[in-house]
Amino acid sequence: MAELIRIAAIDNDPMVLLGQRALIDPVADLSLVCTSTDVAGYLAADVCADVVLLDLMLGDDSLPEENVARLCATGTRVLVLSVHGDRQHVRATIRAGASGYLIKGGDRAALTDAIRTVHAGEQALTQELAFIISLEPPHLSQRELEVLSLYGTGSTLEATARRLKISVSTVRVHLGRIYGKFAAAGDPVGDRSGLLYRLPDYGLERAKENGRH
Repeated sequence: MAELIRIAAIDNDPMVLLGQRALIDPVADLSLVCTSTDVAGYLAADVCADVVLLDLMLGDDSLPEENVARLCATGTRVLVLSVHGDRQHVRATIRAGASGYLIKGGDRAALTDAIRTVHAGEQALTQELAFIISLEPPHLSQRELEVLSLYGTGSTLEATARRLKISVSTVRVHLGRIYGKFAAAGDPVGDRSGLLYRLPDYGLERAKENGRH
């Protein structure tokens, strides 16, 4: 008889939690032992889960990588679920200790296979997502890092120029070089929000975000 895998599900949408229960309950070797709308609620429940299914964005101003780290610190394995496979989120959560990243909307087989893979101590990633996180960030000069840090976290062109004591046109030149380097590395960035999510690659901090993913 297969080992019973105890699962917890964390998602701020109760309907999603009901859907996950409907997928998991009929599977003989899986048991959904806890559901919660946030990480704090799961931790307060003091249950023992082998694998936690974690929604990427919980809508409570928490950062995905921080949620992953808190859960991994308890000894459980974490499988992140999201409607998007954005590079920045995949890399951040895997680096924080997540054992897998699964795009929502798949069938029961995709979910249960990923759970079993994670429980076995292996990484549950599609080839596409594995390639995304394997990309190395391009080398940026010190000035480019300064521009990335300021402009990427919300400073205007003018404010960035004032802080760095350079002209606005020079800021634009540096931004052009930054965008060009990311594109050449196979990781194109389309706008400021893309820069925001590249900050952790360079040891730079980004602000907390809201929104559903």
